[in-house]
Amino acid sequence: MQTFDLRKQLQSLYTPSAKAPEIVDVPPLSCLMIDGEGDPNVAQVFKDSVSALYSAAFTLRFAFKRRGIDYPVMRLEGLWWIEKMADFLSAPKESWLWTMLIVQPDVVTEADFAQALADVKRKKPLPA
Repeated sequence: MQTFDLRKQLQSLYTPSAKAPEIVDVPPLSCLMIDGEGDPNVAQVFKDSVSALYSAAFTLRFAFKRRGIDYPVMRLEGLWWIEKMADFLSAPKESWLWTMLIVQPDVVTEADFAQALADVKRKKPLPA
């Protein structure tokens, strides 16, 4: 079985120095992503979005495992912002915009994603 371990391959991106800030060059990465808005602590759309991302990520992983390719599902990552970033720290979380993402190995194609999405929709109807 062929194994891709993105955690090891991208370790330098996920383990920065604790002693000093540094600039890192992030290579182009394939990701499952979903956009939304609202307070992640209470917004149902956030919970639904995270559930949909993980459902797609694990469906892809197991589809590839059946083909003899194994890889771990990466951690959930998020990008957060508001329209006027200068007010981010004082803005209510209901005004937050976000993109949640899970990095995928390069072997995952758009066709693979489309099939996984169709499989997820068929097995488990999700709002997101």
